[in-house]
Amino acid sequence: ARKALEAALELDPKRVEALRRLAQLCLDDEDWRAAAEALIRIARLRQDREELRWVFFTLGDIYDQRMPDPRRAEAAFRRVLKLVPDDLEAMDRLASLYEREGAFDKAVVVLRELAEKELDPDETQRHLLRVAQAFEKHGDPRSAERVLDDARKQDPTDLVFLRAMAELYQRQGAHSALSMHLGRALGDFRRAIEEAPAQVHLWSGLVEVLDWKDRKDAARVAASAAFGLGVQDVELAKRVDERGGVPGAGAAAASPELRDLLAPRALSLPLFEVFRLASDAFDKALPFDARSWRAEKLPGRNHPLKAEAQRVGQWFGMSDVQILVTGAAPRLCVPVAESPVTLLVGRDLASLTDEAERAFLFARALAVASAHLTVALRTQPAQLALTLAGLIRSYDPHYAPKGVDAGELDEVAKRVGKAIPRRAREPLGPVTIEMGGAPGFDPVRLGVAAAELGDRVALLALGTTPAALSGLLKLAGAEVPEGAPVTRRVKTLRKVGEAWNLLRFAISDAHFDARRRAGAERL
Repeated sequence: ARKALEAALELDPKRVEALRRLAQLCLDDEDWRAAAEALIRIARLRQDREELRWVFFTLGDIYDQRMPDPRRAEAAFRRVLKLVPDDLEAMDRLASLYEREGAFDKAVVVLRELAEKELDPDETQRHLLRVAQAFEKHGDPRSAERVLDDARKQDPTDLVFLRAMAELYQRQGAHSALSMHLGRALGDFRRAIEEAPAQVHLWSGLVEVLDWKDRKDAARVAASAAFGLGVQDVELAKRVDERGGVPGAGAAAASPELRDLLAPRALSLPLFEVFRLASDAFDKALPFDARSWRAEKLPGRNHPLKAEAQRVGQWFGMSDVQILVTGAAPRLCVPVAESPVTLLVGRDLASLTDEAERAFLFARALAVASAHLTVALRTQPAQLALTLAGLIRSYDPHYAPKGVDAGELDEVAKRVGKAIPRRAREPLGPVTIEMGGAPGFDPVRLGVAAAELGDRVALLALGTTPAALSGLLKLAGAEVPEGAPVTRRVKTLRKVGEAWNLLRFAISDAHFDARRRAGAERL
């Protein structure tokens, strides 16, 4: 066939159809030199843009891959781009040629143009990575960093660019920059999860970045949080137990030394000291009325509910935990007394919750009791705020919070002052003044803050975010059926502020650091 076509072309050298067929036969036969000659003859005869595009692109391929001749390959691909300026395939091949030949300055120009014109996001990503690699190979890591950082800003949770930046810093030995980069990435993932918590890829990304930081325990804790939200992912599930939990710190979680990490901002160190010293005075000023709650003791001495509470109580050094049951609030679990430690439990709690959920709720309540914040959790916010104002007034006659009647405040101050034990009167004064002047002191929100502290200590002790969240939802009467869509669970958790705040804390550095200090990382 080739001989016949060549004979025909001897008779009529301008017979383009014969040249096309000859070129194709040569290509099929991998006779690259003959194919190139036929293509060049076509280029001299034709003006059609599409046909010329095919001719020069094929020539570029021959000189690029088959008969390496970088100068001719570059010229051929350049001719294609002169004919079709937006030919992405030709740009890609030209950039690859420059990269291979070490002409990184030329490669960068073509790759930048390619990234701007590319419509496929994945391909755009690939081109930008090549730009960064070209800069780095050219000995300009700063420019490579800027390219990657600009790309990261467009999508702060794009793992491809995040990984590329991390690897660039590792190759350059820029350990401080790497640490800052990974810390920023964690913050970006947390913000993204706040906005779209049902997105599996965000949780997977958060876990992967924690792996890059060599925070293996933090990574499994984040996976547990995702599990608690109802996010289903095979890889995340490998990091947690069958209930979605991880090992907890147990008794170590009860250490007061961890409060700098666990306590909400509203609970200052002076406030903890005030409630420790004045707990008896608060009990007298704001007594618990068991009759108004229709509270009853548990029947029998070995009731299973009491046994569960006793086991949790051992973490907090409590040898005897008393249980009162009430039908007035069927979904309840709060401490109501500290000597002996007594919990008020809703009558329906045992039937509504499983053992893991009850363990969390008992730990939550006992953590509050161990911090001497029982009165803050069991008392109405307005009453508690007035009592604390009275305590401060008893030491500072000039203290006068807005909206409080001066006469009523003086009366409360006298009542609270009389209730303060003599041994506590002198040491209580300075810390009370300091508590009242601490930034963010808000007595109305102390009950909420005390509950948050209890949630965090309980989560640290048990390690089971799913049980913690479902326990709080059931306590609020907002449980979500098993198997419900993630979006529904997210919506419900957002409504129950205490549960949502605990989810946020579960993936915080404070929680990760508390686990490390409590020894849970080693379990």
